[in-house]
Amino acid sequence: MLPLSRYRVTGRSMEPNFFDGDYVIAFSYIFNKPKIGDVIVFKKGKMFLIKRIEKAGDIKIVVTGDNSKNKFIVYKKDILGKVISRI
Repeated sequence: MLPLSRYRVTGRSMEPNFFDGDYVIAFSYIFNKPKIGDVIVFKKGKMFLIKRIEKAGDIKIVVTGDNSKNKFIVYKKDILGKVISRI
């Protein structure tokens, strides 16, 4: 991944902060590590998902949508970057 990448939001799980069809810019975690409250882009199978970090461990983190109660376990190796802006 390049240091900055653009992703398209699909779905409503991150509303009201990010809406279906929005584009976001994500910065790779080259210099920092993921922390609670960060909104991240990660790969799950063939899909790219955008969620907020709820719990952070050394290998795994727990994420959830701002408009969802569903939780996912994500491995740090699958994180593509931290969302830094909506465009």
